[in-house]
Amino acid sequence: MKAVVIIASWSSGSTAVTGYLDKCGAYSCPPHLNTIDKRTPNSYESIEYGTELAKLFDKYTFKEIGKSEDFVNFFEAWWAEECSKAEKLDCNSIVLKHPLQTFVLPYLKKKLNPSFIFVTRPFEEIGRTQIRRNWHPIMGEDGAKHIYSVAYNFFTLSSSPFISVPFNAFKTDAELRNKMLDFIGLSPSEKQIQSAESFLRKE
Repeated sequence: MKAVVIIASWSSGSTAVTGYLDKCGAYSCPPHLNTIDKRTPNSYESIEYGTELAKLFDKYTFKEIGKSEDFVNFFEAWWAEECSKAEKLDCNSIVLKHPLQTFVLPYLKKKLNPSFIFVTRPFEEIGRTQIRRNWHPIMGEDGAKHIYSVAYNFFTLSSSPFISVPFNAFKTDAELRNKMLDFIGLSPSEKQIQSAESFLRKE
């Protein structure tokens, strides 16, 4: 099973990217967390996966509060179950999205050898989205700066390949979207592409 890991902060546009991949045939591990934002009611974040990440890291400080071995034990069993679910739906890729997974990238690389998609957005735009949603400040510029820093350090130290997907370009550049699909090895049908493009126009 191919794994795709979305690296992004809150309010960065990662929901649109993950939703697009979901429509293109990647399995996104539902049920998903719902949000209060009418523009993006479906976060495309697995509730179960997010719950376990929040046991390991405080989402407001990013400090480790749990035991890494507990998370690993959860993930080993959960990943096997999600792979089985994806196979039954004829999906050969699973996409994982949650800001806190940035802090377990070394483990995810070792366990999954995934394709990494790094979603970026200007900090001031992230801040405006966070304010519009009336979310905690860590879900705005401050959190984004920290998450981006951790991600860049990971890529530098691990020499892991990744594709950078600036959110504003993703929305308007079909060539970039196709490049992303090629990078992760996802080959959607024409019907799936049409569904994904329709989804993106609504975002």
